[in-house]
Amino acid sequence: MMVRYLYENSPERYAQDVLYSMKLTPPIDILEVCKAYDLKVYNEDIKSAEAFLIVSQGKKSIIINEKKIPYIPRQRFTIAHEVGHFIIPWHEGQYKCKHIGDFNTSDIHENEANIFASELLVPTASIVDSIKGKTVTLELIKEMAQEYSVSLVAMSRKVIENTDEKVMALFYYSNGNKLVQARSKNFQYALKPGVINRSAAKELLQSRYRNESIKRILRRESWFSGFSGDFDIVEESLCQPTYGRVFTILRAAKDFDYFDAFFEQ
Repeated sequence: MMVRYLYENSPERYAQDVLYSMKLTPPIDILEVCKAYDLKVYNEDIKSAEAFLIVSQGKKSIIINEKKIPYIPRQRFTIAHEVGHFIIPWHEGQYKCKHIGDFNTSDIHENEANIFASELLVPTASIVDSIKGKTVTLELIKEMAQEYSVSLVAMSRKVIENTDEKVMALFYYSNGNKLVQARSKNFQYALKPGVINRSAAKELLQSRYRNESIKRILRRESWFSGFSGDFDIVEESLCQPTYGRVFTILRAAKDFDYFDAFFEQ
């Protein structure tokens, strides 16, 4: 007999239930959520994972390694991820988690816990009105990430999933590798392989600026290949030297971008 659940294949709905039942508003107090479910959070120097969820003999514990995850917003997402494993009813047993926040993993349960954490910390209902009619810029992502106390990646995913803008977010590495974090439904173009020679991302990594960001307007063929259309791309890149990468927002250029570029010369 097939087991049926209240919200079949919908981790978001379980996160929304937590938000509604506890009357939570951003920034979400994730430790208060843990307290409500009698989940104890510990910091241990664990070597083999980023975090554990342990439910055994009446004890319910989340263990994270703050040394591996020193960034507070990343710690919050890690804890929310483990809360997801605990609350999603078809996630049973213990969980040993690596690469938390990697939505590209082939592990279905890990993806579902990521989706739960994303909805819990950045509720869709709370951001839709905030971004309506707004251009998705790096500055917008940074401001909202600070407001919700989440990482740039977590915020960019949720914003880009809910915008009508043509936009994508990615990590760019010095060898030209690119790891797409989110792309809007109407911006499904193919990134060019290898190093993007005229990009701000390449310049930032080569110059090794710290916490520096650059905005640049480029022809669409600088970043993308294999599609027709005569328009420019706005690249906004932020160096993350600790991780040896650049966080990049790409979107179709608008009139105000040229206006800004003129006065910045």
